[in-house]
Amino acid sequence: MKSKLFLGLCAAVVASLPAAASAIPSDFDYKRGVGEYYEFPDLLVPYRTLPRGFDFPIITEIEVDGSVRTDSPITDIFVRNLPSIPSGITLDELLRLRLQYSRGMEAWGEEILECLNESPRLIRVSTDNPVIINGSRGTIVVNANNRPICQ
Repeated sequence: MKSKLFLGLCAAVVASLPAAASAIPSDFDYKRGVGEYYEFPDLLVPYRTLPRGFDFPIITEIEVDGSVRTDSPITDIFVRNLPSIPSGITLDELLRLRLQYSRGMEAWGEEILECLNESPRLIRVSTDNPVIINGSRGTIVVNANNRPICQ
């Protein structure tokens, strides 16, 4: 008798629980109202949709600067500015040239480190407008040889 009462009580509790939500997608966009949708192109998840007003702001490319032909502009400037070593120099002149060379190497290394901390100069594909991240456009571009360089 007690078991029938217990089972009846359990059945009443289960019957009073709300039904699970159905997984049928809604065609109502709560931000824009009822609208037309189109599917994402080439995504692994089938039948994903976006409102028609969405314009894919995430498709970007790195800006191309075809005027730069060298793959290492910072190093090229450094090599051009190196002091030439004349023949028949004294030890004092050698020490002076070594000091100039060391200072140039330090400046070159600082420029390389600054470049490594920079961000790329991105362009939005659909409008060709620059993408500004944290208030700056970035300094890394692709040169004519399709290599990333700092400008």
